[in-house]
Amino acid sequence: MRMSKVALWVVLLLCAVPSLAEDRTEVHLFQYGRTSSDLLSIAFVDFRDMLEEKLPRLSAEMMQTEATNPALSQLRLKSVTDENGVLLRPEARIGSLDDKRRYWRQTGALSVLTGHVKQQGGIPYVYTTFYWGDLRGPYPEEMVQLVLPVVGESFDNTSDSHSVAVLYAMAQEIKQDCKNTAEIIFLLSEAQKRARAISGDLPELSAELENMVIAAIKNIRSECSGD
Repeated sequence: MRMSKVALWVVLLLCAVPSLAEDRTEVHLFQYGRTSSDLLSIAFVDFRDMLEEKLPRLSAEMMQTEATNPALSQLRLKSVTDENGVLLRPEARIGSLDDKRRYWRQTGALSVLTGHVKQQGGIPYVYTTFYWGDLRGPYPEEMVQLVLPVVGESFDNTSDSHSVAVLYAMAQEIKQDCKNTAEIIFLLSEAQKRARAISGDLPELSAELENMVIAAIKNIRSECSGD
C-alpha cells in the first residue's frame, strides 16, 4: 500500500530531527576566535580537551550523590566539525541569532559554545558565550557570558563557571511539572557551590552566577509550592 504524502512528510520530518525527542545532554563547541598566536591556539586546544574530560567527571560527581536522572550520565562534549574533522567557525552554521536559535532547536543541544581566547597578565583566559536557548529559566537572556583562566585549580576540577552553566541548564532540562523538584534544587545548589568557588579569581562573575542560580531556586520553589 502506498504511503500518503502527509504520512511520508511526517516520517521525513521525524528522521530529520531525531534529537528533539531525546534529552539535551550535548554541549556543542565551535572554533573560538583570536587564536592566531601559538600560545592562544594551544590554550584553546587545552580548553577543548578539558571540556571533553570535565563533562563526564561532572556527571560522575552528580550521579554519586542525590542526582538520579539518567540524562546526567550522558553529558558530553560535541565538537562541531567539517568533513575533515576541523572545528567549524560559528559563521559557518550560526552566524545570526536566528541561526543559533534554529541550530539549538534542531540539534537538541544542551548548549552551544562560542567565544575567544585572550591573554591577560601572561595568563590565557577563555571567554565563552554559553547559549542555552529555552533553558534559561528566570535568567533574562538566552545566553550567558563565562570566563575561565587556562591555569590553576578551577581549570582542573569542576568548580568553574562552565560547570555552573551546565548544571543550571541540566536543572532546567529535567524540570517537568514539579515532579523532579528535589533533584532540580539539588543540581542548582551544586551550581551555586561552584559559583562561590570562583569568587577568588572572578568575583564579579561569581556574584552574577550565584545570583542567577539563587533566582532559579526561588523560582522553582515558588512554582511548585503553588504560591
